[in-house]
Amino acid sequence: MKATAEKSPDGFVTLEIEIEAEKFAKAVEKAYRQVVGNYLVPGFRRGKTPRPVLERFIGKDRLYEDAINQMIPEAYREAVADTGIKPLNQPKVEVSQAEEGKPVVFKARVMVEPDVKLGEYKGIEVKRPAITIRPEDVDRQLEKMRDLHAKLLTVEEGTVQEGDYLIIDFQGTIDGQPFEGGESADFSFQLGGGQMLPDFERQLTGLPVGGNGKVVITFPDSYPKEGLAGKEASFEVTVKDIKRKELAPLDDEFAKDVSEHDFLEELRSEIENRLRDNAERAAVSRASQILMDAVVERAVVDVPSVLVDSQFNMMKNDLDNQVSQMGMSMEQYLKYAGTTQEQMLADMRRRAGKDIRVSLVLTAVGRAEGISVSPDDIADRIAQLARTSNKTPGDVTKLFEEKGEIPYLRDTLLREKVLAFLREHAVYIDEDTPVE
Repeated sequence: MKATAEKSPDGFVTLEIEIEAEKFAKAVEKAYRQVVGNYLVPGFRRGKTPRPVLERFIGKDRLYEDAINQMIPEAYREAVADTGIKPLNQPKVEVSQAEEGKPVVFKARVMVEPDVKLGEYKGIEVKRPAITIRPEDVDRQLEKMRDLHAKLLTVEEGTVQEGDYLIIDFQGTIDGQPFEGGESADFSFQLGGGQMLPDFERQLTGLPVGGNGKVVITFPDSYPKEGLAGKEASFEVTVKDIKRKELAPLDDEFAKDVSEHDFLEELRSEIENRLRDNAERAAVSRASQILMDAVVERAVVDVPSVLVDSQFNMMKNDLDNQVSQMGMSMEQYLKYAGTTQEQMLADMRRRAGKDIRVSLVLTAVGRAEGISVSPDDIADRIAQLARTSNKTPGDVTKLFEEKGEIPYLRDTLLREKVLAFLREHAVYIDEDTPVE
Protein backbone atom coordinates (compact mmCIF):
# COMPACT_ATOMS: atom_id res chain seq x y z
CA MET A 1 0.00 0.00 0.00
CA LYS A 2 1.16 3.52 -0.79
CA ALA A 3 -0.08 6.73 0.79
CA THR A 4 0.74 10.42 0.35
CA ALA A 5 -0.62 13.37 2.35
CA GLU A 6 -1.26 16.89 1.08
CA LYS A 7 -2.19 19.55 3.61
CA SER A 8 -4.34 22.54 2.66
CA PRO A 9 -4.56 25.94 4.41
CA ASP A 10 -8.10 25.24 5.63
CA GLY A 11 -6.88 22.64 8.14
CA PHE A 12 -7.69 19.57 6.03
CA VAL A 13 -5.37 16.88 4.68
CA THR A 14 -6.06 14.87 1.54
CA LEU A 15 -4.65 11.36 1.64
CA GLU A 16 -4.15 9.62 -1.71
CA ILE A 17 -4.03 5.89 -1.06
CA GLU A 18 -3.15 3.11 -3.47
CA ILE A 19 -3.95 -0.54 -2.69
CA GLU A 20 -2.22 -3.34 -4.60
CA ALA A 21 -4.17 -5.07 -7.38
CA GLU A 22 -3.59 -8.46 -5.73
CA LYS A 23 -5.34 -7.32 -2.53
CA PHE A 24 -8.26 -6.00 -4.54
CA ALA A 25 -8.60 -9.31 -6.39
CA LYS A 26 -8.71 -11.21 -3.09
CA ALA A 27 -11.27 -8.76 -1.68
CA VAL A 28 -13.51 -9.20 -4.74
CA GLU A 29 -13.31 -12.98 -4.37
CA LYS A 30 -14.18 -12.68 -0.68
CA ALA A 31 -17.14 -10.42 -1.53
CA TYR A 32 -18.34 -13.03 -4.04
CA ARG A 33 -18.24 -15.81 -1.42
CA GLN A 34 -20.14 -13.64 1.05
CA VAL A 35 -23.05 -12.82 -1.27
CA VAL A 36 -23.36 -15.85 -3.55
CA GLY A 37 -25.70 -17.59 -1.12
CA ASN A 38 -28.09 -14.63 -1.15
CA TYR A 39 -29.18 -15.16 -4.76
CA LEU A 40 -31.08 -17.93 -6.49
CA VAL A 41 -29.93 -17.94 -10.13
CA PRO A 42 -31.92 -20.11 -12.57
CA GLY A 43 -30.05 -23.33 -13.36
CA PHE A 44 -27.88 -23.29 -10.23
CA ARG A 45 -28.33 -24.31 -6.63
CA ARG A 46 -28.25 -21.52 -4.06
CA GLY A 47 -24.65 -20.72 -3.17
CA LYS A 48 -23.23 -22.67 -6.15
CA THR A 49 -23.52 -20.01 -8.85
CA PRO A 50 -20.14 -19.48 -10.56
CA ARG A 51 -18.73 -16.02 -10.13
CA PRO A 52 -18.87 -14.96 -13.82
CA VAL A 53 -22.55 -15.94 -13.92
CA LEU A 54 -23.31 -14.11 -10.66
CA GLU A 55 -21.50 -11.00 -11.95
CA ARG A 56 -23.75 -10.98 -15.00
CA PHE A 57 -26.79 -11.51 -12.77
CA ILE A 58 -26.18 -8.78 -10.15
CA GLY A 59 -23.53 -6.68 -11.87
CA LYS A 60 -19.79 -6.70 -11.36
CA ASP A 61 -19.97 -3.25 -9.71
CA ARG A 62 -21.85 -4.75 -6.76
CA LEU A 63 -18.93 -7.04 -5.94
CA TYR A 64 -16.45 -4.21 -6.49
CA GLU A 65 -18.39 -1.98 -4.13
CA ASP A 66 -18.49 -4.62 -1.40
CA ALA A 67 -14.78 -5.32 -1.81
CA ILE A 68 -13.85 -1.63 -1.64
CA ASN A 69 -16.00 -1.08 1.45
CA GLN A 70 -14.11 -3.92 3.15
CA MET A 71 -10.68 -2.62 2.17
CA ILE A 72 -10.95 1.12 2.73
CA PRO A 73 -11.19 1.25 6.59
CA GLU A 74 -8.02 -0.79 7.09
CA ALA A 75 -6.15 1.01 4.31
CA TYR A 76 -7.17 4.37 5.76
CA ARG A 77 -5.93 3.40 9.24
CA GLU A 78 -2.60 2.28 7.78
CA ALA A 79 -2.28 5.52 5.81
CA VAL A 80 -2.96 7.60 8.93
CA ALA A 81 -0.25 5.71 10.81
CA ASP A 82 2.24 5.91 7.90
CA THR A 83 1.78 9.64 7.29
CA GLY A 84 1.59 10.58 11.00
CA ILE A 85 -1.48 12.82 10.66
CA LYS A 86 -3.86 13.29 13.60
CA PRO A 87 -7.47 13.21 12.27
CA LEU A 88 -10.19 15.09 14.12
CA ASN A 89 -13.21 13.69 12.30
CA GLN A 90 -14.30 10.98 9.89
CA PRO A 91 -12.87 11.24 6.37
CA LYS A 92 -14.74 11.99 3.18
CA VAL A 93 -13.75 9.23 0.74
CA GLU A 94 -13.72 9.37 -3.06
CA VAL A 95 -12.67 6.35 -5.16
CA SER A 96 -10.91 7.30 -8.37
CA GLN A 97 -9.89 3.86 -9.67
CA ALA A 98 -11.29 0.37 -9.03
CA GLU A 99 -10.69 -2.26 -11.74
CA GLU A 100 -9.47 -5.81 -11.44
CA GLY A 101 -5.89 -6.09 -12.52
CA LYS A 102 -5.16 -2.52 -11.43
CA PRO A 103 -4.46 -0.93 -8.05
CA VAL A 104 -7.39 0.61 -6.21
CA VAL A 105 -6.85 4.35 -5.78
CA PHE A 106 -8.95 6.53 -3.49
CA LYS A 107 -8.69 9.87 -1.74
CA ALA A 108 -9.64 10.58 1.87
CA ARG A 109 -10.11 14.19 2.93
CA VAL A 110 -10.05 14.71 6.70
CA MET A 111 -9.68 17.55 9.20
CA VAL A 112 -6.44 17.20 11.14
CA GLU A 113 -5.05 18.51 14.37
CA PRO A 114 -3.04 21.68 13.67
CA ASP A 115 0.67 21.74 14.41
CA VAL A 116 1.46 23.22 17.83
CA LYS A 117 4.85 24.69 18.63
CA LEU A 118 5.11 24.76 22.39
CA GLY A 119 6.96 27.47 24.24
CA GLU A 120 8.22 27.16 27.81
CA TYR A 121 5.62 25.40 29.94
CA LYS A 122 7.65 24.31 32.97
CA GLY A 123 8.95 26.66 35.62
CA ILE A 124 6.37 29.38 34.93
CA GLU A 125 5.99 31.84 37.81
CA VAL A 126 2.49 32.07 39.25
CA LYS A 127 1.37 34.38 42.04
CA ARG A 128 -0.39 32.50 44.82
CA PRO A 129 -2.83 34.56 46.92
CA ALA A 130 -2.83 34.34 50.70
CA ILE A 131 -5.53 32.29 52.42
CA THR A 132 -6.88 34.41 55.27
CA ILE A 133 -10.20 33.77 57.00
CA ARG A 134 -11.20 36.69 59.23
CA PRO A 135 -13.67 36.61 62.13
CA GLU A 136 -15.99 38.92 60.19
CA ASP A 137 -16.11 36.36 57.35
CA VAL A 138 -17.43 33.78 59.81
CA ASP A 139 -19.83 36.36 61.25
CA ARG A 140 -21.35 36.95 57.80
CA GLN A 141 -21.97 33.23 57.34
CA LEU A 142 -23.59 32.99 60.76
CA GLU A 143 -25.88 35.90 59.91
CA LYS A 144 -26.92 34.14 56.71
CA MET A 145 -27.72 31.04 58.76
CA ARG A 146 -29.73 33.12 61.23
CA ASP A 147 -31.70 34.62 58.36
CA LEU A 148 -32.25 31.21 56.75
CA HIS A 149 -33.58 29.72 60.00
CA ALA A 150 -35.55 32.78 61.12
CA LYS A 151 -39.18 32.42 62.18
CA LEU A 152 -41.90 34.39 60.40
CA LEU A 153 -44.18 35.99 63.00
CA THR A 154 -47.41 37.82 62.30
CA VAL A 155 -47.35 41.50 63.23
CA GLU A 156 -50.60 42.14 65.11
CA GLU A 157 -49.95 45.85 65.53
CA GLY A 158 -47.46 48.09 63.80
CA THR A 159 -46.48 49.42 60.43
CA VAL A 160 -44.74 48.10 57.33
CA GLN A 161 -40.93 47.94 57.49
CA GLU A 162 -38.24 47.01 54.99
CA GLY A 163 -37.89 43.21 54.73
CA ASP A 164 -41.46 42.49 55.88
CA TYR A 165 -43.52 39.82 54.13
CA LEU A 166 -46.83 41.40 53.06
CA ILE A 167 -50.21 40.35 51.75
CA ILE A 168 -51.98 43.28 50.06
CA ASP A 169 -54.92 44.13 47.84
CA PHE A 170 -54.43 46.87 45.27
CA GLN A 171 -56.46 48.56 42.55
CA GLY A 172 -54.68 50.80 40.06
CA THR A 173 -55.90 53.41 37.61
CA ILE A 174 -54.35 55.55 34.90
CA ASP A 175 -56.20 58.81 34.22
CA GLY A 176 -58.97 57.46 36.41
CA GLN A 177 -59.39 54.28 34.34
CA PRO A 178 -58.49 50.72 35.45
CA PHE A 179 -55.85 48.98 33.35
CA GLU A 180 -54.88 45.38 32.70
CA GLY A 181 -52.64 43.98 35.43
CA GLY A 182 -53.32 46.92 37.73
CA GLU A 183 -55.48 45.00 40.20
CA SER A 184 -54.81 42.07 42.50
CA ALA A 185 -56.16 40.52 45.70
CA ASP A 186 -54.12 38.70 48.35
CA PHE A 187 -50.89 39.55 46.58
CA SER A 188 -47.90 38.31 48.63
CA PHE A 189 -44.30 39.51 48.38
CA GLN A 190 -41.32 40.64 50.46
CA LEU A 191 -40.76 44.35 50.73
CA GLY A 192 -37.32 45.05 49.30
CA GLY A 193 -37.20 41.77 47.40
CA GLY A 194 -37.40 43.50 44.03
CA GLN A 195 -40.69 41.92 43.01
CA MET A 196 -42.44 45.28 42.77
CA LEU A 197 -41.20 48.59 41.41
CA PRO A 198 -38.96 50.34 43.97
CA ASP A 199 -41.15 53.46 44.06
CA PHE A 200 -44.23 51.34 44.77
CA GLU A 201 -42.48 49.50 47.62
CA ARG A 202 -41.05 52.70 49.13
CA GLN A 203 -44.51 54.21 49.57
CA LEU A 204 -45.79 51.14 51.43
CA THR A 205 -43.32 51.70 54.27
CA GLY A 206 -45.13 53.02 57.35
CA LEU A 207 -48.62 51.82 56.37
CA PRO A 208 -50.36 50.06 59.31
CA VAL A 209 -51.48 46.46 59.27
CA GLY A 210 -55.14 46.41 58.21
CA GLY A 211 -54.80 49.97 56.93
CA ASN A 212 -55.23 51.61 53.55
CA GLY A 213 -52.99 53.92 51.59
CA LYS A 214 -52.50 55.56 48.23
CA VAL A 215 -49.45 54.91 46.06
CA VAL A 216 -48.63 57.01 43.01
CA ILE A 217 -45.91 55.89 40.66
CA THR A 218 -44.63 56.58 37.14
CA PHE A 219 -43.80 53.49 35.13
CA PRO A 220 -40.22 53.62 33.76
CA ASP A 221 -39.77 54.40 30.09
CA SER A 222 -38.19 50.94 29.73
CA TYR A 223 -41.16 49.15 31.32
CA PRO A 224 -41.76 46.06 29.17
CA LYS A 225 -45.55 45.93 29.26
CA GLU A 226 -47.01 47.68 26.25
CA GLY A 227 -48.97 50.85 26.97
CA LEU A 228 -47.63 51.45 30.51
CA ALA A 229 -44.12 52.80 29.88
CA GLY A 230 -43.84 56.41 31.07
CA LYS A 231 -47.44 56.50 32.39
CA GLU A 232 -48.42 57.73 35.87
CA ALA A 233 -50.62 55.33 37.84
CA SER A 234 -52.47 55.66 41.13
CA PHE A 235 -53.09 52.65 43.41
CA GLU A 236 -55.40 52.14 46.36
CA VAL A 237 -53.64 49.66 48.64
CA THR A 238 -54.89 47.67 51.63
CA VAL A 239 -52.30 46.00 53.87
CA LYS A 240 -54.00 42.77 54.94
CA ASP A 241 -51.14 40.97 56.66
CA ILE A 242 -47.57 41.64 57.82
CA LYS A 243 -45.10 38.94 58.76
CA ARG A 244 -41.64 39.75 60.09
CA LYS A 245 -38.58 37.61 60.61
CA GLU A 246 -37.50 36.88 64.17
CA LEU A 247 -33.80 36.02 64.31
CA ALA A 248 -32.62 33.56 66.91
CA PRO A 249 -29.83 34.73 69.27
CA LEU A 250 -26.34 33.50 68.41
CA ASP A 251 -25.73 31.05 71.25
CA ASP A 252 -25.18 27.39 71.91
CA GLU A 253 -28.89 26.64 71.46
CA PHE A 254 -28.73 28.10 67.95
CA ALA A 255 -25.74 25.87 67.15
CA LYS A 256 -27.69 22.80 68.35
CA ASP A 257 -30.72 23.74 66.24
CA VAL A 258 -28.89 24.33 62.94
CA SER A 259 -25.97 21.90 63.11
CA GLU A 260 -24.60 18.78 64.77
CA HIS A 261 -22.58 20.84 67.22
CA ASP A 262 -23.43 21.49 70.89
CA PHE A 263 -21.53 24.76 71.16
CA LEU A 264 -21.43 27.92 69.07
CA GLU A 265 -17.62 27.93 68.99
CA GLU A 266 -17.65 24.50 67.41
CA LEU A 267 -20.00 25.79 64.72
CA ARG A 268 -17.75 28.81 64.16
CA SER A 269 -14.77 26.49 63.78
CA GLU A 270 -16.63 24.37 61.21
CA ILE A 271 -17.59 27.46 59.20
CA GLU A 272 -14.02 28.75 59.31
CA ASN A 273 -12.68 25.43 58.00
CA ARG A 274 -15.28 25.35 55.25
CA LEU A 275 -14.45 28.90 54.19
CA ARG A 276 -10.75 28.04 54.18
CA ASP A 277 -11.37 24.97 51.98
CA ASN A 278 -13.43 27.10 49.59
CA ALA A 279 -10.73 29.77 49.50
CA GLU A 280 -8.03 27.21 48.80
CA ARG A 281 -10.06 25.72 45.93
CA ALA A 282 -10.62 29.22 44.54
CA ALA A 283 -6.90 29.96 44.82
CA VAL A 284 -5.99 26.74 43.00
CA SER A 285 -8.58 27.48 40.31
CA ARG A 286 -7.28 31.00 39.78
CA ALA A 287 -3.64 29.89 39.72
CA SER A 288 -4.52 27.13 37.23
CA GLN A 289 -6.23 29.62 34.95
CA ILE A 290 -3.25 32.01 35.10
CA LEU A 291 -0.86 29.12 34.46
CA MET A 292 -2.89 27.77 31.56
CA ASP A 293 -3.17 31.22 29.96
CA ALA A 294 0.61 31.63 30.26
CA VAL A 295 1.31 28.27 28.61
CA VAL A 296 -1.13 28.98 25.78
CA GLU A 297 0.28 32.47 25.26
CA ARG A 298 3.80 31.04 24.83
CA ALA A 299 2.69 28.49 22.24
CA VAL A 300 2.38 29.03 18.50
CA VAL A 301 -0.66 27.45 16.91
CA ASP A 302 -2.72 28.47 13.89
CA VAL A 303 -6.30 27.44 14.63
CA PRO A 304 -8.24 26.75 11.39
CA SER A 305 -11.53 28.61 11.12
CA VAL A 306 -13.36 25.34 10.46
CA LEU A 307 -12.45 24.17 13.99
CA VAL A 308 -13.66 27.43 15.50
CA ASP A 309 -16.88 27.18 13.47
CA SER A 310 -17.47 23.64 14.72
CA GLN A 311 -16.93 24.63 18.37
CA PHE A 312 -19.05 27.76 17.92
CA ASN A 313 -21.95 25.78 16.44
CA MET A 314 -21.80 23.26 19.30
CA MET A 315 -21.84 26.06 21.90
CA LYS A 316 -24.74 27.80 20.15
CA ASN A 317 -26.77 24.57 19.95
CA ASP A 318 -26.14 23.95 23.67
CA LEU A 319 -27.33 27.47 24.52
CA ASP A 320 -30.42 27.11 22.31
CA ASN A 321 -31.32 23.87 24.11
CA GLN A 322 -30.78 25.42 27.56
CA VAL A 323 -32.94 28.44 26.71
CA SER A 324 -35.65 26.15 25.35
CA GLN A 325 -35.57 23.98 28.50
CA MET A 326 -36.01 27.11 30.63
CA GLY A 327 -39.19 27.86 28.69
CA MET A 328 -37.82 31.14 27.34
CA SER A 329 -37.47 32.61 23.89
CA MET A 330 -34.04 33.79 22.77
CA GLU A 331 -35.32 37.38 22.86
CA GLN A 332 -36.31 36.94 26.51
CA TYR A 333 -32.96 35.36 27.34
CA LEU A 334 -31.01 38.19 25.69
CA LYS A 335 -33.02 40.75 27.63
CA TYR A 336 -32.43 38.86 30.88
CA ALA A 337 -28.70 38.58 30.14
CA GLY A 338 -28.50 42.26 29.27
CA THR A 339 -26.93 41.75 25.85
CA THR A 340 -27.74 41.73 22.15
CA GLN A 341 -27.66 38.81 19.75
CA GLU A 342 -24.70 40.34 17.89
CA GLN A 343 -22.74 40.82 21.12
CA MET A 344 -23.59 37.34 22.38
CA LEU A 345 -22.55 35.64 19.15
CA ALA A 346 -19.32 37.64 18.96
CA ASP A 347 -18.45 36.71 22.56
CA MET A 348 -19.32 33.08 21.87
CA ARG A 349 -17.06 32.96 18.82
CA ARG A 350 -14.17 34.44 20.82
CA ARG A 351 -14.69 31.81 23.53
CA ALA A 352 -14.84 29.08 20.88
CA GLY A 353 -11.50 30.19 19.46
CA LYS A 354 -9.92 30.30 22.91
CA ASP A 355 -11.35 26.90 23.90
CA ILE A 356 -9.94 25.26 20.77
CA ARG A 357 -6.55 26.89 21.28
CA VAL A 358 -6.38 25.80 24.94
CA SER A 359 -7.41 22.24 24.04
CA LEU A 360 -4.76 21.95 21.32
CA VAL A 361 -1.97 23.32 23.50
CA LEU A 362 -2.83 21.13 26.51
CA THR A 363 -3.01 18.09 24.22
CA ALA A 364 0.41 18.97 22.84
CA VAL A 365 1.85 19.26 26.36
CA GLY A 366 0.36 15.90 27.26
CA ARG A 367 1.87 14.33 24.15
CA ALA A 368 5.28 15.91 24.82
CA GLU A 369 5.30 14.60 28.40
CA GLY A 370 3.79 11.19 27.64
CA ILE A 371 0.65 11.93 29.65
CA SER A 372 -2.27 9.71 28.71
CA VAL A 373 -5.61 8.48 29.97
CA SER A 374 -5.89 4.76 30.62
CA PRO A 375 -9.04 2.60 30.65
CA ASP A 376 -8.57 2.37 34.43
CA ASP A 377 -8.67 6.19 34.68
CA ILE A 378 -12.00 6.23 32.82
CA ALA A 379 -13.36 3.38 34.95
CA ASP A 380 -12.36 5.19 38.15
CA ARG A 381 -14.09 8.40 37.09
CA ILE A 382 -17.22 6.51 36.06
CA ALA A 383 -17.24 4.75 39.44
CA GLN A 384 -16.95 8.15 41.15
CA LEU A 385 -19.83 9.54 39.10
CA ALA A 386 -21.88 6.44 39.89
CA ARG A 387 -21.40 6.94 43.64
CA THR A 388 -22.48 10.59 43.52
CA SER A 389 -25.55 9.83 41.38
CA ASN A 390 -26.65 6.63 43.16
CA LYS A 391 -26.29 4.62 39.96
CA THR A 392 -24.23 1.57 39.07
CA PRO A 393 -21.01 2.01 37.06
CA GLY A 394 -22.65 -0.04 34.31
CA ASP A 395 -25.58 2.36 34.10
CA VAL A 396 -23.27 5.39 33.93
CA THR A 397 -21.09 3.73 31.28
CA LYS A 398 -24.16 2.90 29.19
CA LEU A 399 -25.38 6.50 29.47
CA PHE A 400 -22.01 7.87 28.32
CA GLU A 401 -21.88 5.39 25.42
CA GLU A 402 -25.42 6.15 24.28
CA LYS A 403 -24.65 9.87 24.18
CA GLY A 404 -21.26 9.31 22.57
CA GLU A 405 -19.54 11.14 25.44
CA ILE A 406 -16.73 8.69 26.28
CA PRO A 407 -14.28 10.73 24.12
CA TYR A 408 -15.39 13.89 25.95
CA LEU A 409 -14.75 12.17 29.30
CA ARG A 410 -11.31 11.08 28.09
CA ASP A 411 -10.48 14.65 26.99
CA THR A 412 -11.63 16.00 30.36
CA LEU A 413 -9.40 13.57 32.26
CA LEU A 414 -6.44 14.35 30.01
CA ARG A 415 -6.95 18.07 30.59
CA GLU A 416 -7.02 17.50 34.36
CA LYS A 417 -3.83 15.44 34.24
CA VAL A 418 -1.98 18.00 32.13
CA LEU A 419 -3.07 20.85 34.41
CA ALA A 420 -1.89 18.85 37.43
CA PHE A 421 1.47 18.37 35.71
CA LEU A 422 1.75 22.09 34.93
CA ARG A 423 0.88 23.02 38.52
CA GLU A 424 3.47 20.56 39.81
CA HIS A 425 6.18 22.17 37.67
CA ALA A 426 5.21 25.81 38.25
CA VAL A 427 7.10 28.25 40.48
CA TYR A 428 4.76 29.84 43.02
CA ILE A 429 5.22 33.29 44.46
CA ASP A 430 3.20 33.98 47.60
CA GLU A 431 1.47 37.36 47.75
CA ASP A 432 -0.20 39.23 50.57
CA THR A 433 -3.54 39.92 48.88
CA PRO A 434 -6.04 37.36 50.20
CA VAL A 435 -8.25 35.41 47.87
CA GLU A 436 -11.93 36.37 47.96
